[in-house]
Amino acid sequence: MSEDTQLQRKAPGRDAAPIKHHPMSLQYIRLRLSAALIRGALGLGMFLAQYILQGVPSDVTVTHTTFPSRDKNRKLRVHIYQPKSLTKSSSPPPIHVNFHGSGFMIPSLGSDRQFCGDLASRLGCVVLDCDYRKAPEWPWPAAVQDAEDAILYALSQSGRWDTRRCTVGGFSAGGNLALCASTLHGKDLCGVLAFYPPTNLSVDRELKAPPPEKHSGAIPLGVAKMFDQSYILSVGVDRTHPLVSPVKADPGSFPPLVWLTCARGDTLYRDGKALIEKLKGTPEGQGPSDLYFHDVSGEGHAFDKAARKGTARDAKREESYKLALEAVQRAWKLGPGGRGADAARL
Repeated sequence: MSEDTQLQRKAPGRDAAPIKHHPMSLQYIRLRLSAALIRGALGLGMFLAQYILQGVPSDVTVTHTTFPSRDKNRKLRVHIYQPKSLTKSSSPPPIHVNFHGSGFMIPSLGSDRQFCGDLASRLGCVVLDCDYRKAPEWPWPAAVQDAEDAILYALSQSGRWDTRRCTVGGFSAGGNLALCASTLHGKDLCGVLAFYPPTNLSVDRELKAPPPEKHSGAIPLGVAKMFDQSYILSVGVDRTHPLVSPVKADPGSFPPLVWLTCARGDTLYRDGKALIEKLKGTPEGQGPSDLYFHDVSGEGHAFDKAARKGTARDAKREESYKLALEAVQRAWKLGPGGRGADAARL
């Protein structure tokens, strides 16, 4: 059996039972209407922001394509960022899989253009910026399934990319998906990066302690609760499941490097820090060996997305991206599952 065919899907869903959808009710109608309003209100603004505030380096090409999902006749969209310097004769480049932020609801593929482009340009790797299904139409675990399918697709392309140097990451809800899916294949991955992710959905938002700093960029409580209600069914889903709340995952299931960042004015700040602190308390050899939490002061949620060039916020964004890229390089040295850069995947 080849290395690629040994990869097996582990996310709950098709192989165990079909995805359960929200029952038709007044609450579901409200969630659908709210989703439509938010998507409509943010759609044009997000599109313009991607191309006005976020640029892709001139030495990087971006290809829009699709790859197969676990479901017959359903494909997932992906934007592939690749250095122009790569040729057919080049050695297979490292690979990074990215998942955009969305509140699990908002279609915003492409909102991480600047990060994906910088990563491809500065490190000479290929970046897969992958889409996934959105709630409330597709509640958990649909998005986790798609995230796993994206990772397995990347890992299956050993003749095309260097799958021994594969990292994953994401922003906000995409960071949650990256963390969750990485625990399914931690022995095959070098590391996971998460920008301001929700890591603990088992506790109601209103019961959580406020962030260390107040900031207008924090997610409003009502909006956050709507995101959670759309993504997680009110009945039949255990919110402590590690593929819902990655803070509940077995430390040994993570890749060897886990890197997080969050602003002190973000309501998700304590979530992210709690995950890193939990992993740091793991006995040596029973969890990730490289753990880092980058603390950003004076900012709220998704601070990097509205950073105008030359501003103090832009400097914080640049520092965060620089640290993330350095983490990716460290992860490559650790190799899949921490077994070294030359190790074969299990």
